[in-house]
Amino acid sequence: METIHQFPNREVVPDHFVVTFATDKGDGNFEAIFHEDFNKRVLEYQKTYLDTKFILSIGDSDGTYPFKGGDNWVPNATQSITTLIEEHNLSGIDIHYTKVADGVKEDAFASDLGSLITSLKNDKIVDLVLISPTPGLDAQYQQLYTNNKALIDHVN
Repeated sequence: METIHQFPNREVVPDHFVVTFATDKGDGNFEAIFHEDFNKRVLEYQKTYLDTKFILSIGDSDGTYPFKGGDNWVPNATQSITTLIEEHNLSGIDIHYTKVADGVKEDAFASDLGSLITSLKNDKIVDLVLISPTPGLDAQYQQLYTNNKALIDHVN
């Protein structure tokens, strides 16, 4: 397995690393698991390669914790993600949900995630936002992108 210091052509292309998933168990309080020396390694790498961005992927890649949204979701998500970003010296988020829970209002995904992105960008918590659309949520991701084009930096 290669380390981040071994990637070829490092001098030519800035790197963006998605470093871990933070799962939302339903109420917007995200939890992420990092290797114990993670912060030290990220800071060390960033000192050498100033243009490198380390990104937190939010959601869940296997659908175990589908997006639920709700009244307190945006403030809870904003606070918990802000804490993770600041504690771990991260630069951005990647939105990667694979399912929306039954009963969630049709526009809640785009509305709640759009509010989250707006808060994180306006408060300068993140400078990079990616979305990773998944089959089955094409319409929700399209609405999220259409409503927030100016704030979304990349579509994966």
